[in-house]
Amino acid sequence: MRPQFLPVTALAVVLVVTALLVWGELADSRGRVDEAVRLMEAQGNAIAEIVGESSLHGLTVFSLLEREQQTHLVDNANWLAWVDGQRALSESDLDKFAADLGLWRIMIYDRAGALERSSLPAGGQRRQGGQLPESFLTPLVKGGERSGILGGQKAKVDGTARMVAGVARPRGGAVVVSSRSAQVEKARTELSPGHLIQSLGQAHGLVYVALQNRTGTIASSTTQVDFALPGEDRDLLPLQEGQPFVTRRFASALGPVLEVARVLPLQEGQDRNRAVLLRVGLDASLLDDLEQDLSRRTWLRLLVTGASLVLMAVALLAWQRQRVLGREVEKISRALALKEEENRRAEKLAAMGSLAAGVAHEIRNPLNTIHMIAQRLGRAGQLDEGLRHKADQIRDESRRIEDIVRQFLDFARPRDPVYTRFDLARVVAGAVAVHRSARDHELFTIDCETPESLPAHLDADMVTGIVDNLVRNALEAQPEGGRVSVRLQAQGRQARLVVSDQGPGVAPADRARIFDLYFTTKPTGTGLGLGLVSRMVGALGGHLELADDDSPAKETGNGGATFVVTLPLDRSEA
Repeated sequence: MRPQFLPVTALAVVLVVTALLVWGELADSRGRVDEAVRLMEAQGNAIAEIVGESSLHGLTVFSLLEREQQTHLVDNANWLAWVDGQRALSESDLDKFAADLGLWRIMIYDRAGALERSSLPAGGQRRQGGQLPESFLTPLVKGGERSGILGGQKAKVDGTARMVAGVARPRGGAVVVSSRSAQVEKARTELSPGHLIQSLGQAHGLVYVALQNRTGTIASSTTQVDFALPGEDRDLLPLQEGQPFVTRRFASALGPVLEVARVLPLQEGQDRNRAVLLRVGLDASLLDDLEQDLSRRTWLRLLVTGASLVLMAVALLAWQRQRVLGREVEKISRALALKEEENRRAEKLAAMGSLAAGVAHEIRNPLNTIHMIAQRLGRAGQLDEGLRHKADQIRDESRRIEDIVRQFLDFARPRDPVYTRFDLARVVAGAVAVHRSARDHELFTIDCETPESLPAHLDADMVTGIVDNLVRNALEAQPEGGRVSVRLQAQGRQARLVVSDQGPGVAPADRARIFDLYFTTKPTGTGLGLGLVSRMVGALGGHLELADDDSPAKETGNGGATFVVTLPLDRSEA
């Protein structure tokens, strides 16, 4: 090429490369924003799952409490009717029985439905009858019904709710007893979806949580946002067509919002048309800040890269220095790419970690209440076996949600390594032994191969957490009769831990996302396990990877998935 054409060629190369870089940088920035949006969508759906699960369990617990109180009142009324049949009870007797049985009032009606005798209620009149509907009282005094339940009656004296039960007297008339239903009303309030939504609305990173049906808003954590009816909101039409959720981003009275909306059944087996709509509004100011920051960084990188390209064009005129300048530009580009990757991970983990911590903290209190109530129900002696089994189910499910919340908190509050000197082989073998002991009744085989001793200067708790998570994932992927293999080897100044299973493995399409936050292929998984392992391995200066099918780390014919962890044996080597 003639020397006079070199500047023109260099300029053309610079323009073409700059155009490609602009396009690439803009596409990269858009991709990072889209990734942040996907993470927030996953967060909104996780909140919706928690609201649905907690609401369903809360309604079940409330029904059990209400049914237990109703049964107790009917039993008391039957006993009083029997005593009254043996001997006529005086009003002083009724006062004593009401105090002993913890009843608000006892009323005895004759065959005509007139109040014959009653205990003395606090602040009330003895001869004043309660405001009982004829549909409740008449069948009892006429002998048409053996017993009846009436709940939610407002008392004249103090306006509080009462629960009323009545039974027919052997010689005609009825015995009616009532008690304060404050405990049931309190349980209704605390276990209702509205109470949970109000609690969630105070979490950091959440703008609002709202529950709607076809006629209006059932519960909302704020009154500052006007929600259109589900049938009038065109953005929600995909939900009627079977789409699992819809996402939109808009400016609300409370600031920029990314809303995740989905249909939420609050009862098992409920028809989709009768389900409710859950709107979760996440703080989108994080996305706005991310977009502005990426824009600034993009133009800065373009400026730096453009300057580098100009230098390359000038270097074409000085052929002897071309290779030197090329190496320098390549070094600068690698440094910029590495710095950008570190910044992207830090921004994403900080944003999602803060949001996860806030939501998990607010969920824990109502979840602990549900768990304690389920334990008390399970220990109640008057429950039959069926109700006791349901109480155990509630307790087990709430414990499962607690595990999810704990994983959120573990991820959101990482700690720095605490380095001590210990035997790495002994720690790994101990962690595997715990799983082997806990699952000796299952049809699994866990092999563990370690050196006799392998001194290390690391964080022993983090090493235990790494082994525990990898072995648990492997066991959950196992078929019956499967085998999990754990091998620890020393390679120079590093330790190599290999965990293999005989499960279905990782699909090729999922390999690139297997370490992403909240990505999971398990129906009940949270997608945090491998993220936690990756974070702990990185904190110790190590490396975690999923071995390829043709990798020497995989045993011949083993199938399944193989994870390889490389750790420095001494922190000074990290």
